[in-house]
Amino acid sequence: MILPFVRDLFREIERHASFQTLAASARRDRGEILQLSGLSAPARTLLLVLLQQATGRPVVALTDSNRQAEAVTDLAETFYGLLSPGRDSGPLLLPEHDVLPWDGLPAHPDISEKRAIALWRLAGDSPPPILVTTIGAALRRLESRDYYRGLACRLVKGDEMALDLVVEELQRIGYERHEPVEMVGQ
Repeated sequence: MILPFVRDLFREIERHASFQTLAASARRDRGEILQLSGLSAPARTLLLVLLQQATGRPVVALTDSNRQAEAVTDLAETFYGLLSPGRDSGPLLLPEHDVLPWDGLPAHPDISEKRAIALWRLAGDSPPPILVTTIGAALRRLESRDYYRGLACRLVKGDEMALDLVVEELQRIGYERHEPVEMVGQ
């Protein structure tokens, strides 16, 4: 349970003159990059969430590593849930692959899964309020939105679909057939 005074304490930051100046600068659509420095990670993340809510615009947070991106995402989810209870969509993590493209090695399945979910959500009609990613992931070349939208296969509970069609669709989008299934992507 969140004590009401904690939420009120965080909301008090929004009324501070420095925050109002920052929010006003972010509202102007001039393609600026706002940089926050001199703050601890939790304070930076809290300001990130408050800034997104004050402007109503999506925010992208760039980090150095997947570990840092995961930590920021966890903090952002906590603050977002505290300050915006009941909202469906929250912060989204887009991790960087753990191998370089020219290494010829497969990426870790967990990272591939997180990237696939994030790219599919980013290709949707409503962007996440906060995207947390690494510099390396941000520099990666991506396919078009339609490409990621086309990778989705909807299975509805109660509907019937021939097993051959399910297998064919899963192979079309990159799954490998293995018996027994041992990891993500199989």
